[in-house]
Amino acid sequence: MNTIEIEKSLEQIAQDVAAGACTLHDFPFRLMEAYDASRNEVTKLRMKHPAGLAATDILWPKKMLYRPAAPGEVQNVVEALKASLVGKKGAAAKNAPRFLVSTDGDEFLAVDIKTGESPGFDRLADLPVNYDYLMPMFGVERYKPAAETTADVRAARHMAKFHDAILDANPGFGVDHVHDLNLFMTRILFCMFAEDTGIFKKKLFVDTLRREAMQIDGSDTRRVIEDVFIALDIPVEANRAGAGVQSRRIATDFPYVNGGLFRDRTAVPVFNRRARRLLLEAADLHWDQIHADIFGSMIQAIVHTDMRADFGMHYTSVPNIMKVLEPLFLSSLREQLTIAGDSVSALGKLVDRISKIRVFDPACGSGNFLIIAYRELRRIETEAFRRIRDVKRKGQLALPDYHTGIKISSFYGVDPVDFACETAKLSLWISQYQMNQKLGEICSSPAPALPLTDAGSIRVGNALRIAWSDVCPSDPASEIFIVGNPPYLGRPKRTADQQDDMAAVFSAEPGVFGNLDYVAAWFARAADFGRLTGATAAFVTTNSLFQGEQVPLLWPLLRSKGAEYSFCYTPFKWSNSAAKNAGVICVIVGLRPISNRPKAIFSIEHKIAASNVNPYLVDAPDIFVERRSSSIAGLPEIELGSAAKDAGHLSLDTQEMEALLDAHPEARSLIRPIYGAQEYLQGDLRYCLWISDDQLALASSIPSIAGRLRLVSEARAKSTKASTAASAAWPHRFNEIRHRDEPFLIIPRICSERRSHLPCGFLPEGTVATDQAFAVYNAPTWLFSIVSSRLHLDWTATVGGRLKTDYRYSNTLVYNTFPLPSLSAQQKTELEDHALAILRAREPYIADGRSLGWLYNPETTPDELRQAHRDLDRYLETIYIGRPFRDDTERLEHLFKLYARHSKPKNS
Repeated sequence: MNTIEIEKSLEQIAQDVAAGACTLHDFPFRLMEAYDASRNEVTKLRMKHPAGLAATDILWPKKMLYRPAAPGEVQNVVEALKASLVGKKGAAAKNAPRFLVSTDGDEFLAVDIKTGESPGFDRLADLPVNYDYLMPMFGVERYKPAAETTADVRAARHMAKFHDAILDANPGFGVDHVHDLNLFMTRILFCMFAEDTGIFKKKLFVDTLRREAMQIDGSDTRRVIEDVFIALDIPVEANRAGAGVQSRRIATDFPYVNGGLFRDRTAVPVFNRRARRLLLEAADLHWDQIHADIFGSMIQAIVHTDMRADFGMHYTSVPNIMKVLEPLFLSSLREQLTIAGDSVSALGKLVDRISKIRVFDPACGSGNFLIIAYRELRRIETEAFRRIRDVKRKGQLALPDYHTGIKISSFYGVDPVDFACETAKLSLWISQYQMNQKLGEICSSPAPALPLTDAGSIRVGNALRIAWSDVCPSDPASEIFIVGNPPYLGRPKRTADQQDDMAAVFSAEPGVFGNLDYVAAWFARAADFGRLTGATAAFVTTNSLFQGEQVPLLWPLLRSKGAEYSFCYTPFKWSNSAAKNAGVICVIVGLRPISNRPKAIFSIEHKIAASNVNPYLVDAPDIFVERRSSSIAGLPEIELGSAAKDAGHLSLDTQEMEALLDAHPEARSLIRPIYGAQEYLQGDLRYCLWISDDQLALASSIPSIAGRLRLVSEARAKSTKASTAASAAWPHRFNEIRHRDEPFLIIPRICSERRSHLPCGFLPEGTVATDQAFAVYNAPTWLFSIVSSRLHLDWTATVGGRLKTDYRYSNTLVYNTFPLPSLSAQQKTELEDHALAILRAREPYIADGRSLGWLYNPETTPDELRQAHRDLDRYLETIYIGRPFRDDTERLEHLFKLYARHSKPKNS
């Protein structure tokens, strides 16, 4: 089935219908043909339903039930088709259709009976570009979300369509009334959830819409919704008419909600036919199946259209949120619950402690962290209540009425996006109701659903510019926990406003923030807030804050504020599958005022008690690694490769090189092979013009080379960097030359994080290394073993920083700081033997055309190469501690301790 042909066929059908060349009766047959249905099947159905037949419904068994509509009646026709499926197995019948379809020649509607979805368009002319919507009718299913989020995804998609329909009906509403639109969407969501969960009477909202908003064109829908919103905010029924409620039935039927949700009188948008239809369809969904913890983020995607491509992937996953909350405070509460056992007194103290907890997310978005924290606290409290109830029941004591002491007003958030804040409030209300229902299972007097309590602790604003104590006030009896997933953003990606944010946060340390990630500002603010209030914090963040040059910038600053790292999760790949997150390595780090309380390091597999969590997030002394101009272990000097800065004009591929030599054999002495990381790892042969001053006359006599030199000069002259512009005067030379005419050990500057060892190797004299690689000239063979070891890779990954997820090697920060015991002559000889074993294992594959990238891809690494590296690691690690290390954690702990012994510690 060719999708291009489908689009073209559908375009032709839409044009023919508009021109009268295709009747509404013939439309479904043309539709079948467009999707490549068999000719026999189409012919049989045409014969069964000839033009002029009194019964106009056309049933294609298991596929489609079609009925043409009079102008403006498409929605009513589809509703009638739905009604025709009720009873006698209906939609579950053997030949029940997948789609109910109708068109009046202009409007188009097709409801998917299996999923309950309707299209995000309502004009026949829009069908060609949305051809995939009907693909399930022809055996090709659309994306199916994970089972646990199906209801949320469906709801989010419906609300996205509704949101767009409202904007279509209200041009300029999204610009002039952003807050009004956001609040309107939030209120609509609440009403639909409330009628499906028992907060309102069953289907009160949707039945009211069907009864009172009867105009198909939507012209009276706005008035009905205005009445509902006003009624929900007026506690006394008799006062509702005076407040503006026109319908006496609405004034009578709807309960008082409170909580501030309907307090403000904001503009309600007008409706058109499509907006009314989509609202009614959305209200028919099962809102009681919504997960409050992820629903908020999905609904937030409604107003951010760039997030809609993959509903369900743009939120912090619940497992990741729990990695933050558990070690920060939940595990302490669960431990207290376990110790309390069935002691009513101890359980009462736990319940009292929980009631005083405050949770603050200064980058709250739609409230995921707050919602999960609220839910988990309620679960622990409810379990405590259950145990107290059981003890009193056994003792035949009067059972108390249990009321939660956890207020949603104790959950604080800040976010710059208005709709995110409104959604966070709504999600907290939903979570409160759901947890009250759980409490009601053990409680003789469950908390009433209404009126809502006020959730006014979520504030619109910039968390880096407002006082956190104004948002989340403290008192001596409260415990404050700061949580969240703040924006990361390295320096190149920050906006001017974000640069100003950083300058404001680090105003007392003006030289610090330049090379720090944006998220560092949240760590600094949390340290300040913790010093004032005793609050502890935990954030999800990129691991770049704890690697490379950022460590000596951030760590001394946090220590000066009296803060320390209390726990961490070792780096893990971000679990969401959205493409934008694919290149992010994350850590979770706890920050608290300095104390003697226990510390821990978590990995995916286990938790390890730590004597310390150092600035690189390993159990080692509080030191940080700074750049060095020479090796701390006395290793041979290392150089960065040469930089051409030639706009590519000194570079030649194999074909260009051969063409040049065919025309000018005398140019051979001007050409050399050149290697950077890409060329070395992937086996891409590349060459360069390497022209000494005494060869300039020869080079200039060759027209093609002279032309290249002229282009180099022009490109350099345009540079804004003074040194590069100056080098326009000698375009025959590389801009930065660090080359020696000697063989060298090459180390790629960038290496995939999937590799278990750094691929390095020896290159002959006459080869040039670019500035995308490092070179150790005349390197001893044993040095290959040091650089190729697992120990060296772990050091690189920890102190060297990363480019996205890839390892970023550094001469000053990795090679020169790598701690190595003094090696005997015998040990160097043994290391040479291991180096030669690795090179021998690689040789036949390289001769066969395999690249080093292939050899060190964990999915394709040959067994003999893998074993050669294991043998090397086992021997080298024995030099360090007399045996192989247990894991990477032990490797790093030992390396840092050795580094501390060989260098002066830099403490705050």
